[in-house]
Amino acid sequence: QEQYDDDEEEEEEDEKEDKEEHEEGEEEQEEDKEQKEDRRTRRQRRTRRGRQNTKITRRRQRRTRKVKKGKKNKKKKEDDKEDDKNKKRKMTKNNKRKTKTMNMTKKMTKKKNKAIKNNKKTKKEQEQELEDDKEEQEEEDEEE
Repeated sequence: QEQYDDDEEEEEEDEKEDKEEHEEGEEEQEEDKEQKEDRRTRRQRRTRRGRQNTKITRRRQRRTRKVKKGKKNKKKKEDDKEDDKNKKRKMTKNNKRKTKTMNMTKKMTKKKNKAIKNNKKTKKEQEQELEDDKEEQEEEDEEE
């Protein structure tokens, strides 16, 4: 019986220990749950912060890109303006040169045409003179 009593006491102690362990286990589980939740919230905060930071940095990058693009576009516009000015200058120079040459050719052709007309006139005159000379020679021959 003493053994039986001892066994019962041991069983009771074991049960008590089991209950205590179970309670401790439950407490630990609760603590673990709390720690997990804390970790989750921290992680979420971190990710939120990270997301916000990435958003902010992206915004900044966009702004800087826009500014850079604006500067590039300004430079391009200025370069284009200068190129246009240079092209206009070249065009005006070329046009002046072309007009000069055209005018010169026109003048030359006019002169040539005048000369040709004059030559025709002179040819006619020469022919008349020749005819006159022939007639004079014939008259002289007749007189002789």
